Amino acid sequence: DDVVRGLVAILDTQLPPGASLDLGGGRGTSLLDVATLAYRLVGGGGAPIPGALADRVGEEGGLTADAARSYKALGWMPQVTLEEGLGLVLQSLTM
Repeated sequence: DDVVRGLVAILDTQLPPGASLDLGGGRGTSLLDVATLAYRLVGGGGAPIPGALADRVGEEGGLTADAARSYKALGWMPQVTLEEGLGLVLQSLTM
């Protein structure tokens, strides 16, 4: 819901050409942490295997969404936490 609201806000806003906005909570979370959270939310046991896949060429680590820019340009801020949002996504996949 947060991302959809953010995308609609982008469509409804006049932005300069080449403008870049982030739709995120502004808190850095590693992919490993997100995968670990997903395993926990699903509740079936198991865990991700760190390093099982090689890094992709050109992939940057340590990027964090700048929610302040999105708020300033759009008035948009996330309304749910990562855990709540991921839980809702996973729940929708099992329906």
